Amino acid sequence: MSITLYGSSHSRSFRVLWMLEEMGLPYEHQPIPFQTCAQDPAYVALNPAGSIPCITDNGLVLSESLAINLYLSAKPGALAPLAPTDQAKAMQWSLWAATSLEPEAMRWSLHSVWMPEAYRDAAQAADALAQLQRPLTRLAVGLEHSSHLLGDHFTVADLNVAVMLTLLSDAIAPSHPTVHAWLQRCVSRPAHAEAESKA
Repeated sequence: MSITLYGSSHSRSFRVLWMLEEMGLPYEHQPIPFQTCAQDPAYVALNPAGSIPCITDNGLVLSESLAINLYLSAKPGALAPLAPTDQAKAMQWSLWAATSLEPEAMRWSLHSVWMPEAYRDAAQAADALAQLQRPLTRLAVGLEHSSHLLGDHFTVADLNVAVMLTLLSDAIAPSHPTVHAWLQRCVSRPAHAEAESKA
């Protein structure tokens, strides 16, 4: 076993857990919490950013969840390595998700799910959902002619985008049924459930 993943599943490390399960790669999981990882001297010596997730793989130390997943997608596994043009498209979708989806998805999640009710602001949640309409429409366009983002097969592009929207599933269903149906296909995969079972 060469891959070790550092990070709790209750963080962006979940993205990597899901990817590892999809790939069927052997790995060791060290579920260190995001609240304290930056105060762990041994961990900071490994990953000076002090953030999770981070993996080690035969001497390589790599952080940033989307970068890790794109790296893993080039390995032999259940998700076959992508052709060069699809690698470029997977990178495009992944970076787009980080810049166009995640900030407002996080704001919506904070004010709808994560924070105690006394601290939630319904106006913030509503505005975040409104700001998401343009990128969700872009995503719907990307799914007009195929069941997944790069064709008719689930790839790292689907995983890296879907993971940004899982909490929003019910909220986006009325206005974006195509996106909702695609998201349900993604999160109903056995590897997603397996990743959810981790610490």
